[in-house]
Amino acid sequence: MFFRNLQLFRLAPGPEPSAEKFQEQMAPFVFQPCSALMPESRGWIPPRGDERLLYTLNQHWLAALGTEQKLLPSSVVRQEVQQRAADLEARSGFKPSRKRLRDLKDEITDELLPRAFSRYRTTFCWIDPAGRWLV
Repeated sequence: MFFRNLQLFRLAPGPEPSAEKFQEQMAPFVFQPCSALMPESRGWIPPRGDERLLYTLNQHWLAALGTEQKLLPSSVVRQEVQQRAADLEARSGFKPSRKRLRDLKDEITDELLPRAFSRYRTTFCWIDPAGRWLV
């Protein structure tokens, strides 16, 4: 595992947090895969493959944020909207309104999203509670 983009943050002064309490606070935000109509989902995943969301070693913590994103190119949606708008114009004899085009775009996005490809990413986070660093 290599860090590509490091962002350093200094933790606020105060009492040193405990790993157990931090893991309890992470538990409600466990990663859930995208449902059919969700364009994106984020949540904590185990960084080492076991069931623990926080890996601790010598007062250093490692956490991982998992992200799933559905890839639906706007050009595909735009092309389908144009095609359906032309069909509507041919049937009704006049161009669809802007509101109708927006509604068409939403309908088409809802139809195509379940068939879209998914991209998975993992972002690692290293926490040094003694030194007050979050990387």
